[in-house]
Amino acid sequence: GMEFDYVASGHYARLEDGDIMCEEVNESEYNANGGNVKKKRLFRAPDPVKDQSYFLCALTQKQLSKVIFPLGQYHKSEVRDLAMQFELPNRNRPDSQGLCFLGKVKFDDFLASYLGNRPGDVVDASNGDIVGRHNGLWYHTVGQRKGIGKVMTPLATARGPWYVVAKDQSRDVVYVSNRYDEEDFARARSEFEVEDVRWISGRAPLEARGPIGEEGDWNEVRMEMKIRHG
Repeated sequence: GMEFDYVASGHYARLEDGDIMCEEVNESEYNANGGNVKKKRLFRAPDPVKDQSYFLCALTQKQLSKVIFPLGQYHKSEVRDLAMQFELPNRNRPDSQGLCFLGKVKFDDFLASYLGNRPGDVVDASNGDIVGRHNGLWYHTVGQRKGIGKVMTPLATARGPWYVVAKDQSRDVVYVSNRYDEEDFARARSEFEVEDVRWISGRAPLEARGPIGEEGDWNEVRMEMKIRHG
């Protein structure tokens, strides 16, 4: 096969080299580099609509060191202007609103080809009534409104709009509610837990960690977050 030094990606995000304090790397790495440790830092693109740094934050330092984002410094409108200037064959192609690698394949068809169907009940979270039948938990996301009506009974659909509020994997149940904007789900709309946090530097920020030697001790810190879905 062919070997390359870097992979160029069309994602909208920026990378910069940054010095990392010795507390944020292990001792052997720090000593091996003479105290001059460089890490990749991931930043948002200047285009707030097209920014994809929220998605790329799961990449490791090794992966980030081998990728470049040529479009990361531009707004989408500037990219369009450049495409016109260079007369690229795809200069008039509409923006993609789905998964770019699927092409014309529908998202549900893509999931079905890999995961198949596993039907279960659609249940009203307020009273436990069965209001529909879904084809698989993976076709629905918490917070979803669009598309949920097609797996619900006509009588229930008429009482919408409905939102997916929870999923029970052990029972294959999708819970929905038409009272999502009311007090019942105030907490569900304003709070959530984050799992499998990936720190770009390899370790949590110093201000979040407890005193040295006290593993498991964490300080409360305020951070800015971007929520893409849900």
